Amino acid sequence: MSRYPEERNGKALLSDDDMKRLPLGMQSFSAMRKDGVIYVDKTKMIRRLAMIEGPPVYLTRPRRFGKSLLASAFKALFSRGLRDFKGLEYRYRREQMD
Repeated sequence: MSRYPEERNGKALLSDDDMKRLPLGMQSFSAMRKDGVIYVDKTKMIRRLAMIEGPPVYLTRPRRFGKSLLASAFKALFSRGLRDFKGLEYRYRREQMD
């Protein structure tokens, strides 16, 4: 029996190496990018939120839904520019606009 309940054709969907690359407990976008952990690219949403004019956006989501990571990504974007966004949707779109 496999250590991982999620199997397809008798093979675990995540290898042991993949499991080590999961960002469990990490909330720093820059650290995640630097360490090369698995990251689901949601930077298209960051771009859309950054373009909203008017009153601040209040994010109400359940616990463990990525609010701190989203705030960290905004901090990285506005303090360090596109340095941490290499290979992600936000940087791709930004380079297409320039």
